[in-house]
Amino acid sequence: MSFLWSPHDVTRLIVADRLKTPQPGFWFGTDHLGRDIFSRTLYGGRISLLVGLGVAVFSTLAGLMIGLISGYSRPVDAVMMRIMDGLMAIPEILLAVTLVAITGASIQNVIVAITIPEIPRVARLVRSVVLMIREEPYVEAAISVGTGIRKMLFRHILPNSLT
Repeated sequence: MSFLWSPHDVTRLIVADRLKTPQPGFWFGTDHLGRDIFSRTLYGGRISLLVGLGVAVFSTLAGLMIGLISGYSRPVDAVMMRIMDGLMAIPEILLAVTLVAITGASIQNVIVAITIPEIPRVARLVRSVVLMIREEPYVEAAISVGTGIRKMLFRHILPNSLT
């Protein structure tokens, strides 16, 4: 059973290579059975990497959309930021454990359970940037010539808020 990026099979026993120190063939060395520790570390960390990347991507995308819309529309801002404040009032680990307990333990549910408490941070950050950008002269000029909301958000505000 090998992992995509691992240099050695993670379950292969090579008794002649046991307890080797780190070297070019075995970056972290080998264990008492001759298995490559680096390959086993990569194999063991694949779920953590999947969850971490999934949470980062989904919380960024959701927070970006919520922050864009909240920063641009004052009525939406009042409602969405109160929801974000409510989510931020609950401790992250408590919310994540509760969501996993309710929905069941699976990789997808863990990603969702960790993503939900992270969305308010991203949303508030994007909202603050959008509130500053909204006051710029080029945005006011675009509004005065009748630019639509979608075009305004994705053509003028989003590219300038990505930094």
